[in-house]
Amino acid sequence: FRRVLFRSVDSYHSDHPDGGLLVLATSKLATARDFTGKTIAVSALGDFYTLAARAWLEKNGGEPDSVKFVELPPPAIPPALDAGRIDGAPLVEPVLEFALRTGKYRVAANVFDAISPRFVESLFFARIDWIGAHRDLVDRFIGVMRNANAYVNAHENETLPLIASFMSLDPAAIARMPRPERTAYVDPAEVQPIIELLARNKVIPKTFPAQEMIYAGALPPGRAR
Repeated sequence: FRRVLFRSVDSYHSDHPDGGLLVLATSKLATARDFTGKTIAVSALGDFYTLAARAWLEKNGGEPDSVKFVELPPPAIPPALDAGRIDGAPLVEPVLEFALRTGKYRVAANVFDAISPRFVESLFFARIDWIGAHRDLVDRFIGVMRNANAYVNAHENETLPLIASFMSLDPAAIARMPRPERTAYVDPAEVQPIIELLARNKVIPKTFPAQEMIYAGALPPGRAR
């Protein structure tokens, strides 16, 4: 039905995580068991943050079904923690950076590690029939994205003002955040953990090899079907 065309710059790496389970700095919550019966906020019920939190709880001896999940947009999470309406929330940059800089909060756990030490967080997709009718355009798109990633990798500092302007943030704050890894290809090994997570939570009927959903031109050399 659809194929992956390219990997966006978003990815997760456990050695420099760009997200975690935010709690008050004064909170006693630390282990998965500590969250039994607690309230965790997520962007939308059943979303990626929900699945990540549940995976971390389950993997570390917690009780996912005992936790109450509520919906909150990321900017509303710090105030909700202050008011005691929630006990924790998976949060990512840039909101995470600004919360931690206040000193009022801390990361209780790198919950995304429960999915995998490395995985992609966003991908470009297109319908298979559309790809077949626009193969030249698809290949040119992949080429442009590949060249753009290579250029930005070599000129990282030049992007700070652009990102700051686009996001209306202080360039110094952007510089403190973990910068995403930009690659030339889509590695099936970094897509597979997401497929496994979705299948385990019955979001999709069953697991399958990630390579099956990736456009041949987006795979690393030697990996094309």
